Amino acid sequence: MPFVIKTARTYDPDPAHNELVTTLALALFDGSAASMDTVPGSGVCSKSRQAARYRLVAGCFRKHHKLSRDIILELPIPGLDKRDRLTCALIARYHTKALPDASRHREFASLDADRRELVEWLAGILRVADGLDCNHATVIGRLGCDVGDKAITVHLEASGDCRMEIERARQKQDLLEGKTEGGSNTGADGVCIRYPRNLPALEAAVMDAKARGAGKIVCAGDMTGYGPFPDEVCRFLEERRIPSIIGNYDRK
Repeated sequence: MPFVIKTARTYDPDPAHNELVTTLALALFDGSAASMDTVPGSGVCSKSRQAARYRLVAGCFRKHHKLSRDIILELPIPGLDKRDRLTCALIARYHTKALPDASRHREFASLDADRRELVEWLAGILRVADGLDCNHATVIGRLGCDVGDKAITVHLEASGDCRMEIERARQKQDLLEGKTEGGSNTGADGVCIRYPRNLPALEAAVMDAKARGAGKIVCAGDMTGYGPFPDEVCRFLEERRIPSIIGNYDRK
């Protein structure tokens, strides 16, 4: 792991962006993998979660998507053999633009079924994480997620207006949706929203929930205490009669 991080800092022109995307990707990985009996591609090795996590970090080295692939293929990454390096290289290659396609992409087609599944899952995670810092502005600070029967619900904490980052992540979520049973939460009966004290993100989430046909919207709390817009958030919820849970910070 230290070798991968050091190499990324050496070659990447924007290490702050790289480190944030790696942090967000690992948070999304940990949140989604925790609810799975077996992670996608678990046949790759016995310690599937630890191995998948390591491959995700290795794949987080990103410049141009194809250049990232080529550099990773040449790196002597400790603990990874030639097939593992190709797996990591393809995770980086598919972090943006084209989706994995065995009928068109020879290197992807050369992997066995377990490794192809692993590449699709981890590249899907990386695409969403990369979208959440699309402006390289480090607006998103932390990420958490819950995996339900029909959707992965992502909770964000941001320091400013993150509507563009949210929209970009949605545009890049197609691969991850394909690896999640039931796909996205389109058409859900209700939506629980948690964007602590961040008015622009809350506005975007409510607008999106209504567009998806949500019949009930509930705020999951932590509306005050810290952050950029606590008063505005409370006013927004009150004006729209959105029920809210009292969070830990709201009790202080």
